[in-house]
Amino acid sequence: MEHKRPNQQIRVLEYLKTHRRITQFEAIKELGILRLASRIHNLRTDGYVIDRQFITVKNRFDENCRVMKYSYDENKNENSHCLKCGSLLGKDCGDAEADYNDYFCSKLCNIQWRK
Repeated sequence: MEHKRPNQQIRVLEYLKTHRRITQFEAIKELGILRLASRIHNLRTDGYVIDRQFITVKNRFDENCRVMKYSYDENKNENSHCLKCGSLLGKDCGDAEADYNDYFCSKLCNIQWRK
């Protein structure tokens, strides 16, 4: 049976594409993801450029805290890669369907990724 819900890595990527930034608190609150740094690491390994920087926020006790903010810039990621095989999306790469979707070069890669 194929999963209907996208995995955590895809949810983080979609959130970054929409909101351009994410913190651990937002990942927990909006996406239900507890290990954001691991998902970011996986995305970077897959070829996505995701910047990071410490920002200062107030906690519930009105104290200053430093947290990591991850940022996504579409211009730095205009050559996205397939999450399964790493091939460049939007380019003709043999049997790949160049415009299959934003994350995979072909239906086969999509199916294999979900296994």
